[in-house]
Amino acid sequence: MKVNTDGFEFDFTDAIDAFVFDEKDNSKQTYHGLSHAMKAVDLIVELENEYLFVEVKDFHAPNE
Repeated sequence: MKVNTDGFEFDFTDAIDAFVFDEKDNSKQTYHGLSHAMKAVDLIVELENEYLFVEVKDFHAPNE
């Protein structure tokens, strides 16, 4: 499953589901309006036995 965020593409081959957690577009299915509660999570990935909470940072431009 491929997910695009912040100009990067991630491929979680074995994922059951993966989505942009901090979705800002309220017309998208994964929008929830709670990003302020978990600011350090950009993606949530559901695997068979675990969840991954991923924060994406571009270390070449850390202030963007």
